[in-house]
Amino acid sequence: MARLRRVTEQLTSWLDEVLGAYSVAERLPSSSRKQGKGQRVRVVTDDGGRRWILKEVAVAQEWRAETYAYEHWVPTLAERVPILHAADEGLRALVLSEVRGRHPRASHEGFSRQAGALLRRLHDSCAPRTRSTERRHRAAERLDRLLTQSRNVLGAGQLAFVREQGECLAQLPLDQEVPCHGDYRPHNWLVDDSQTLRVIDFGKAKREVAAWDLSKLFLRPWWNRPHLAVAFLEGYGRDLTAAEADYLQGRMAVDAVSHAAFGVTRGSDRHVRFGRKRLADLMSGHRVVPLALRST
Repeated sequence: MARLRRVTEQLTSWLDEVLGAYSVAERLPSSSRKQGKGQRVRVVTDDGGRRWILKEVAVAQEWRAETYAYEHWVPTLAERVPILHAADEGLRALVLSEVRGRHPRASHEGFSRQAGALLRRLHDSCAPRTRSTERRHRAAERLDRLLTQSRNVLGAGQLAFVREQGECLAQLPLDQEVPCHGDYRPHNWLVDDSQTLRVIDFGKAKREVAAWDLSKLFLRPWWNRPHLAVAFLEGYGRDLTAAEADYLQGRMAVDAVSHAAFGVTRGSDRHVRFGRKRLADLMSGHRVVPLALRST
């Protein structure tokens, strides 16, 4: 059978041991950011006709984090997620079962409700852990770096607003971290013909406060669609606490400046415009978390 092209002999030998005879079906698309970091994802078919996902991770620390998530957190979602078949730290490679389906419409309330239920299972997959002081310091350092990168495309008022929001985030009484997906959005959800939703790509999984997994949803598909957040939280099983709502409000500002900084470093005017527009809306009083979603 055909062998992988442009890969090391060690990877080929490892796949021989893991899968036996195999062929390469296709190379899957990934974001320019992931490609720039050296990540490659391909479909590999064994001699029995079963399709597997071969993922090569460029950064050793990211490989360890993703492998840990697949070994310890992801299995709680059972048939709704890929299953780790094999992993090799030296090669920074993983072989995962393939999950098929189509990406759901971001505006579909039923799929949002299913996604909420699955995320709750992930967040509850192990006991929470108290957030370390070091993690708080790293968050502050990251924000400083983002502000420095975007200082030439954001106004002084916007920079001051983001810094203020960062200070507010540091003071919130949220110190319990749970297993999080890290990029929990519709492009990482798949729906099959029976309308069952599944979740893929745990490459950014790590421990964080639970609300962190909602920030990208509020920033994009939920921005002006609070009914989707309502459906999601129905599936999740609880409303947001007041502290979580405040966290998300501040986190939106940090995520917006992150878009602007990415646009600067990658030469993307689109990302810069998006970050500036979101900041302008937040500064004018846009509430990303309606009061109706906050528990008393």
